[in-house]
Amino acid sequence: MKKGKRYLVSLFISALLVGLGAAAGMAANVTITGTQVGTSELSIGGTEGCGGWNINDIVELGANNIRFWAGMSRVEPEDDDGVYGSPTIAEIKADPNVIPWDTWDYWFKYYDTYFWAIGCPHVEVVLYDQLTQLRDNGIRPIVTLRNVDNNDMPAWAMELNPPNTPEDWNEWWEFCFAWVYYANVLNNLDIHDWQVHNEPENASQGWDGTLEDYIVFTQYTYDAIKYVYDTYLPGESFRLYAPVAQHPKGEWVLETIKQNDDIVDVVDVNMYRPWNLVTDVAPIIHGWIDTYDTDGVHEMIHISEWGIYRGSYDSILQALKWGGELIWHSNLFDYPDAKIEMSSIFSLYNWDTMPGIIEGIPPETPTKTETYYAFRLIIRGLQDGRPMYGQVEDYANQVVNAKASDGTLYVILQAGNKAADITLDVSAHVSSGTATFYEYSANYKDEVIGTANLNNGIVNFTVPKSSFFLVEIPTI
Repeated sequence: MKKGKRYLVSLFISALLVGLGAAAGMAANVTITGTQVGTSELSIGGTEGCGGWNINDIVELGANNIRFWAGMSRVEPEDDDGVYGSPTIAEIKADPNVIPWDTWDYWFKYYDTYFWAIGCPHVEVVLYDQLTQLRDNGIRPIVTLRNVDNNDMPAWAMELNPPNTPEDWNEWWEFCFAWVYYANVLNNLDIHDWQVHNEPENASQGWDGTLEDYIVFTQYTYDAIKYVYDTYLPGESFRLYAPVAQHPKGEWVLETIKQNDDIVDVVDVNMYRPWNLVTDVAPIIHGWIDTYDTDGVHEMIHISEWGIYRGSYDSILQALKWGGELIWHSNLFDYPDAKIEMSSIFSLYNWDTMPGIIEGIPPETPTKTETYYAFRLIIRGLQDGRPMYGQVEDYANQVVNAKASDGTLYVILQAGNKAADITLDVSAHVSSGTATFYEYSANYKDEVIGTANLNNGIVNFTVPKSSFFLVEIPTI
């Protein structure tokens, strides 16, 4: 069908045509039962991108996590007091004001937050302001703490890469303590998600130690963070993420689970083939978590990076591909053993020449890609760890459901290369009311395209080919 023929003159006509099956296709029945079978993905977001920043973009997307590269190269590019190994851990515990807080304040409020990122454009945005905006909008930063980054910076920190002397450990413990104390005690930035390095088994990402060094490194990181919470933040809690591994099925993940199960809250991996993670890797990680459980907690899985780092997100095909894989994170119906609780796509904005779901390098104006709009529709339906209910359906493609805390039931259908006439039965949840339809396709960018009334809990509509279709149904 040609693009121009799909534009309708009003929502009224749109609703009528949707209800009558305007774009006739294959018939399918979908019934949402009243039995809960699990929960949807808890947190969907992205890794920051040095090609831009606008809090309104993030709020509009609906993301509720943003991952930050925030190691020593960014917030302690020079030894904060100029004396290596000082202050000691004991001195910090006795009096946190031995740390030069003016220096920390300077770097958190430095006018160009990406000064340390080689190859990135000049963007006048301040880290402190970014974190404040996220706090004010209820979006959780996930902070990547690392001593040395992928450019082997800062140079002074190479001496503690890895830490193996009392002076090295003083510097690393101070850094972790100071980051958390500055953010949450001195400035109430409300940051509670802390990631231990990035791809430590990948030498190009900066870590020069062994796996066993990393295990101990994680323990010191935890100790410093926990000391701040125990001493200065009563009633608050934090989540520690590790090992942020490049190889999700590798020994770094396994040994982190085996040796640090009692301190790691989120098993963290990078994965640029998410379909493999969902169908193969995630069940293995869940099995390891169960096998080596020492604390009685089944830790969550976070995909720190996924998507692409070459090419573009700005095509219909890319949007359908990555949107479909985002749905897979919550698709308990087709992949019951492969639950993903959290994910952060790489990246939000462009990173140097690597693509973001918002593209454009300053001084160009960043533009939202096709994938951005597909994600926005899916996030609206699935995010927040919502109850998901059993499905009885003969639909050929992905279909998922989740119910929000306000009682709104969301059903998302992903269409392949054929349209489908859908009979949706939600009578286990509600018998009457109005369903609202959102569409992402070549013609509509996550837009309301019509409404229809339920009849004894049943509503009919047509899902066009090559689209994501969201049905929003109030149940209370």
